[in-house]
Amino acid sequence: MGKVRLADLQKGPEAILGATSPTADNYLTPLMAQRLLGARIKLVTGYQAVNDIFVAAERGEVQGNSTPFSSIMVGKRDEFRAGHIRVVLQFGSDRLKELPNVPTAIELAGSERDKDLFRIWALKFNAAYPIGLPPEVPKARVDALRQAFDSTMRDAAFVELAQRIGLDITPMSGIEIERSLGDLEKIDEARIRELRDVLAP
Repeated sequence: MGKVRLADLQKGPEAILGATSPTADNYLTPLMAQRLLGARIKLVTGYQAVNDIFVAAERGEVQGNSTPFSSIMVGKRDEFRAGHIRVVLQFGSDRLKELPNVPTAIELAGSERDKDLFRIWALKFNAAYPIGLPPEVPKARVDALRQAFDSTMRDAAFVELAQRIGLDITPMSGIEIERSLGDLEKIDEARIRELRDVLAP
């Protein structure tokens, strides 16, 4: 089966992608590819969940969607390994180790402004499910909870179970989360307004 590249989406016929709603990541992320990278994409909304979009792709209703790689590895791992599912583009800050040959949108963006917009968008994928505490929690308790979390992420039985069901374990420490939040606070407000304009209906 041939390799699909971003260039194919830029020059060929429109790719029909399924999405849940116009406010969901699986709509907004390909919208950015459309508006900043020139990808020829038609977005079809109304699907209830990612599994419904997978079924729609199998039926030929759509040709794909934008979804976390973990969703593929949990629900369609065999199809991915058999080459029936192809990942064209990544939207994180860096290439996933499982997808070393798939470029990120940041790499492909044509201007520094567009790279910045993709960098801002990528921050949300650094910590998909952060755990937070109120500011008045004593430091000793915060440290204990952080240590417990880090120990769980390294626990051999936990990691083995996660790998068996296809979940990727790439945790961020509490310090890394704080650093990421600090990066968010440093973003130029003008760039945030530009990103808002790109994502506008």
